[in-house]
Amino acid sequence: MDYGIETDIQGRVKAPVQCLYPHQTSNPNVIAGGDRVRGSDLVVTAIFEGRQAAEGIMRYLDVGFSGVRLPDSALSKQSLT
Repeated sequence: MDYGIETDIQGRVKAPVQCLYPHQTSNPNVIAGGDRVRGSDLVVTAIFEGRQAAEGIMRYLDVGFSGVRLPDSALSKQSLT
């Protein structure tokens, strides 16, 4: 079952970062990241994308951040190394 989720030629899920809900797939109810999107990569990258995906989920659900929102600099790969 593909659930209407587009993949690239290598079978990775297409989930763009630069959109209204980061990491949202072609199925608007699914947000993906990590190895399923990028393929095998570093743990640091998985953490970075997990944070971006979490923010995308919060936006999608229209849930407030309770006044706590990581600044863009905190979500950079460099800050996680």
